[in-house]
Amino acid sequence: MAKNRQKHTENIITKSQIDELLTIVAELETTGQSVLLATLNTELTEVKKRAALNQITQSVIITDGKVKQWLIPAISGSYIAGVNALDNEVKKFGIKTAIGNITVETLKGVVEMQPHLAAVNALMSDAYLDFGSGMTGYIKGAEHALNDALKRQVQSKLAVGRLKGEGIREIKKSISQELSDRGFTVLIDRGGNQWSLGQYSEMLARTHVIKANTEATINRGVELEIDVYEVSSHGATDILCSSQEGKLYSFSGNNKKYPALSGNRPPFHPNCKHTLLPRPDLQS
Repeated sequence: MAKNRQKHTENIITKSQIDELLTIVAELETTGQSVLLATLNTELTEVKKRAALNQITQSVIITDGKVKQWLIPAISGSYIAGVNALDNEVKKFGIKTAIGNITVETLKGVVEMQPHLAAVNALMSDAYLDFGSGMTGYIKGAEHALNDALKRQVQSKLAVGRLKGEGIREIKKSISQELSDRGFTVLIDRGGNQWSLGQYSEMLARTHVIKANTEATINRGVELEIDVYEVSSHGATDILCSSQEGKLYSFSGNNKKYPALSGNRPPFHPNCKHTLLPRPDLQS
């Protein structure tokens, strides 16, 4: 496998795009923490807890809309980049494509590209669902924190007969430190790792962008009757990815030389940077 046959996530999504997403998410985290700490500075009641959650929920709704707007160019751009990259790659093997450089307008306006538009819409829907889970997790995290504070206040009140100001301050200080350390946990993965909304959002962005790029490569390849693909190589150190680098797969599964691509397509894990490269030179 040639070492120069590499393709990186950074070619598909830029640092400025990720920074833009993280800024959107950070605004929500700042607002949520502010509302939570202001609420904790008072003697909590169920009514106050619900009012705080309502404020945070409204902020989440606004942020969710901004994230969805961010996803449109990110996912569609990654998909289109995948189509164009494949077209440029196969030209090296003498394969001509009927359409030149593809844009969003091409997907919308050219009849034969309509299946690609449908694929982009499906990919965005998947991304919306995953980001929505993160937003729901954020609200649940806020509710857990408020419930915890309410229970601590009750215990403090039972211990001394009434809730003193220093009791409220200690509870606020404790929860404030927890938020500062890790934020609300919106996801706990199989390894027991806790993800804040910012971490989770960045992971989702990178993962869905690679999914879109891989889907574009395969869909365009199907159109051009390309069956063999190579996993990109960029010196991965983890066992899962390093074992995949440079591997060759058959999309149809009918090629006796190479295993089926099904179940072996990138991304191989969250934040994976690997993509697929067409190998029309290995068709037969």
